[in-house]
Amino acid sequence: MSHDLPQWGSLLIIPAGAVVLFLLKKFIFRLLRKWTERTEGKWDDLIVEALDRPVTLFLLAGVVGLLPPFLSLSDNWQRTIGLLARLLAIFGFALFIQKILLELHRRYVSNHESFKNYSSLIRVFITIGVYALFLLIFLDTAGISITPIIASLGVGSIAIALALQDALANLFSGFYILIDKPVRVGDFVKLESGDCGYVESIGWRGVRIRLLPNNIVVIPNSKLSGSVITNYHYPDKEMAFTVDVGVDYSSSLEKVETVTVEIARDVMKSVTGGIPGFEPVVRFHTFGDSSINFSVALRAREYTDQFLLKHEFIKRLHQRYQKEGISIPFPVRTVYLQKET
Repeated sequence: MSHDLPQWGSLLIIPAGAVVLFLLKKFIFRLLRKWTERTEGKWDDLIVEALDRPVTLFLLAGVVGLLPPFLSLSDNWQRTIGLLARLLAIFGFALFIQKILLELHRRYVSNHESFKNYSSLIRVFITIGVYALFLLIFLDTAGISITPIIASLGVGSIAIALALQDALANLFSGFYILIDKPVRVGDFVKLESGDCGYVESIGWRGVRIRLLPNNIVVIPNSKLSGSVITNYHYPDKEMAFTVDVGVDYSSSLEKVETVTVEIARDVMKSVTGGIPGFEPVVRFHTFGDSSINFSVALRAREYTDQFLLKHEFIKRLHQRYQKEGISIPFPVRTVYLQKET
């Protein structure tokens, strides 16, 4: 009976010591949080919050690790308790690294709106990667050979990659699109098919584009990254466009140029979407079959504004040409008919 008293005493001392340690840890972290609130930096807040639960696990691992010396246990139980203490400590390290990485990821995403669609997926990858790595470390410290596990993971990864080839291609192409930014959410783009529209979202599988008829087309990331795309919002939304015009051969080209530039300037200043400070340009370029043809260069704030600008420019130019007596000829073709004798 006298032999059992020290053991029962130890069983009381260990929990009491654990309670004291946990209360001391809580008090220290309360002081640390008050200190970090007075500092301007954010890294100290991050480290204190990331250490809170891991330190609890470290203390718990220490308490569990002290049990075998105070208790008369078999070798198997001592080995099991030792592994449990080691697992708690390694899990604490994993939890600390996970919290740091997730917080860094959160701060990066908050400054890069385009990565928000991938946020949850990246968080899952971070969590799985961290705990898988620390699980392998625990197995190695426990004396379990991890070489066969790593080899199996390699073979399994190849099999999974082959089975999910299209999905992985879209996933990594999506990362390329987000990092290289050939297109961004809100950009107006033209596809190889000739369709035009606004980029609605960039996801891990594909890009959603709202076409001008208000339909949504979904393009897989792998196809989009390998195709030729015209981005009308890069590097700037403003864009130049031309309107082709033809006048009669009898027209005074000096007068035609003066009148056309006047109308173009007025359109640039008064029509929504025009650039008031832009100087329109007229360039004659072709002796056509029935007219002298030229182009008028105008400028719009963005791609869709050109339609209203062209509409108003053609209306006002036609009205002014009629007033000035400038003729826009119809196509003329002379046909010679030969009589049969």
